[in-house]
Amino acid sequence: MKVLVVLALLVAVAVAAPTTTQEPEGCIYNGVEYAAGSSYKADCNTCHCAGNNLAMCTLMFCGPIGR
Repeated sequence: MKVLVVLALLVAVAVAAPTTTQEPEGCIYNGVEYAAGSSYKADCNTCHCAGNNLAMCTLMFCGPIGR
């Protein structure tokens, strides 16, 4: 019986313990965190932060035009 009580307490503590890793709610680019729904420039491209560190960016060519 004591074993069941101890086991139940261990399970309760494990379930109630906070997790140590947490995904950002926004996006992180070059060490700067952006809020979900915001836009930011990445070189000559524009990115939109969708949240959970997921961003959608344009794919424009940023280099010089060769001839």
